[in-house]
Amino acid sequence: MGELVVLDDASFDGVVRSHPVVLVHFAADWSRPSQLLSPVIRQIAQERDDALICQVNVDTSPLATSPFMIRNVPTLIFLKQGTVVLRHVGMAQHNVVTAMLNSLV
Repeated sequence: MGELVVLDDASFDGVVRSHPVVLVHFAADWSRPSQLLSPVIRQIAQERDDALICQVNVDTSPLATSPFMIRNVPTLIFLKQGTVVLRHVGMAQHNVVTAMLNSLV
């Protein structure tokens, strides 16, 4: 199965554009909700091979973050063919994230 891909400003566009379905977890080290959601996202990445699961640190990757107007973390952005189709701000349980991904694949 897959694994969580950590992206930064330099790698974001190339990686995200090369996959048909992408989930990006925008997070921050200082954010307790981001810390709590990270293991859930990591587990989903390990379970799935039909979508690319990524994480971006909003503090160290402002160029990757700004086009999505991330104002709160954690924020989950779901892209299909490079277009944002779903957005979720705040905590989410495993089954909620999985259902969102299932609607795209």
